[in-house]
Amino acid sequence: MTRFRAFWNLKAKREVSQADLDRLLGRRPAPKGLDPLTMDRILRLLGEGGSFTVEEVAEVLGLSRVTAWRYLEALRRKGGVRAEPLYRGAGRPSRVYRLG
Repeated sequence: MTRFRAFWNLKAKREVSQADLDRLLGRRPAPKGLDPLTMDRILRLLGEGGSFTVEEVAEVLGLSRVTAWRYLEALRRKGGVRAEPLYRGAGRPSRVYRLG
């Protein structure tokens, strides 16, 4: 279905949901409880290339470490981001995230 036809189908509806608008505009909805703008900021950062730890994403974007981790893991579960272990001496390994 073309966007033009989709627009007219929405116009004929009595009520339009945010999900309807997102589909019409080609936006990727963020998982429940996550802000699409923050998700886009993280995807843009990862799109610059390279790999980032949770701590690096949090510092660059001004997020808490837990918030950065929640978004990165949501992206990983959706399949747009890969996570690989990073071993830095003793202790548990970190993960590095990259598009992929």
